Amino acid sequence: MTADPSQGGWLAALRELSDSASSDDDAEDTVQTISKAACTAAGADGSLVFLSSFGGQWLCESSYEVAAAPALLASPLGVTFGTPSPQFLGAHTQGQAHKAPNPGEAEFPDTGTPSPNSWSVVLGISGPVLYVPILMRGALEGCLVLWKDAASAQFPNSDLLPATVFTAQAALLLELVGSLEIRLSAEVQEERERVARDLHDLAIQDLFAAGMALQGLRRKSAEGISRLDLDQEIEQALEFLDRSVAQIRQIVYGLQGVDQPSGLVDRLRSEASMSRGHLGFAPTYTIEVDQSPAAAQEVERRVNEELADDVVAVVKEALTNVARHANASSVQVSVEIHGEGRSGEIVVSILDDGAGVDPGRMRHSGLSNMQRRASLRKGSFGVGAGPRGRGTSLVWRAPLQ
Repeated sequence: MTADPSQGGWLAALRELSDSASSDDDAEDTVQTISKAACTAAGADGSLVFLSSFGGQWLCESSYEVAAAPALLASPLGVTFGTPSPQFLGAHTQGQAHKAPNPGEAEFPDTGTPSPNSWSVVLGISGPVLYVPILMRGALEGCLVLWKDAASAQFPNSDLLPATVFTAQAALLLELVGSLEIRLSAEVQEERERVARDLHDLAIQDLFAAGMALQGLRRKSAEGISRLDLDQEIEQALEFLDRSVAQIRQIVYGLQGVDQPSGLVDRLRSEASMSRGHLGFAPTYTIEVDQSPAAAQEVERRVNEELADDVVAVVKEALTNVARHANASSVQVSVEIHGEGRSGEIVVSILDDGAGVDPGRMRHSGLSNMQRRASLRKGSFGVGAGPRGRGTSLVWRAPLQ
């Protein structure tokens, strides 16, 4: 194969490095990009990227061969360059490209005689090579090797300078990717520590309290306990569990890359989705403005943040009651917004097809919270039987302002 005499191939190779720098490629992908781009630019049959490893040896981290290249005797990945000789290290600290009629001169410039374990002998490469030392922070950290079939002519001198420039840019890219991976690793560790700290300081404390309450309940049950006291003890344990679930949810939302829904529409969709695990099915969910399907932007314009918090809390509590007590197979969540400003109103309706209303089984604190939220907003709250006496209907109303 012959190189592009216009050097357009090397310009294309530099563009590939630029594209890789702006992508999410990891170190392995980056090295493979370097290997393929250089091979294509130089018109080589194949390329190898050796990088320094333990014991002073250079390990083959990437290999690329064109379709028409002669088959190698072994897989290149993991093959070592060997420990470079002092002459090689001393001669190639400037990062300039060199060419040779055979690999021996590139591997062992002091003798020109490959050893039985050298990479060229192991791989069966005996033709012309072009090699460029890889410098990082001024230190020799590896080598890019381009090779051809034994019957091919040497690489032209016109490839030396562009290969040197290309490899210098490749070294910078490898440094960048390495730095990013180190930083991301540190950020991941920091995030793990934050989650562990939050779980210990917040959620686990309430879980422990719930466990203690249930242990006390078991002891009291053995001694004899009234139905009223039993309900109160269970209620307290459920409060601890609810707080723990809420705190764990906040911790999950706090994870990097996970944004907590901020608008009312997204928050209600999130609640409906997350309740699937408790209900065993997904509730149906609708939101309308003036009796028409609403765009999220219009909903956010009419419903302020404080009112949205109350609406989400009411829906969350209602779905929790359905999951615990209703034995329902379907739930409909409906939010209707009528008008706007002082004359406007928001109506939240939750209807299930479960066992019906039993105030003695429903969470008194939850009902009280929903009633209090409505009262503070000069609204109303009611719970009753569903249509034709089936299931439970909950309706919460409040003015928009």
